[in-house]
Amino acid sequence: MHLHRIRVTNFQKLTGPVALTDLPTGLAVIGGANEEGKSTLLEAIRAALFEKHGLTGDAARAMQPLGAAVAPEVELDFTVAGTDYHLWKRFVSKPAAELR
Repeated sequence: MHLHRIRVTNFQKLTGPVALTDLPTGLAVIGGANEEGKSTLLEAIRAALFEKHGLTGDAARAMQPLGAAVAPEVELDFTVAGTDYHLWKRFVSKPAAELR
């Protein structure tokens, strides 16, 4: 799997939108100071790939920024076995998902 683009909005501390584009093939290192959102970015990618968009309860609320009633959104553009995909998920408020 090769991630090309990551876009995160209203996911925990990443109220953003935050976007990483043109990610290189192979190993990509994301650096920054403590508490800038590196782990949150990884959690957003994990949620997009493995969590159901209709997730409810504490797990869903934990995706929202502290004190904000907004819908976390994550978009990924990636390639698997030569096929390009675009994955978009919105959690909590009007949950939805789209894979093209």
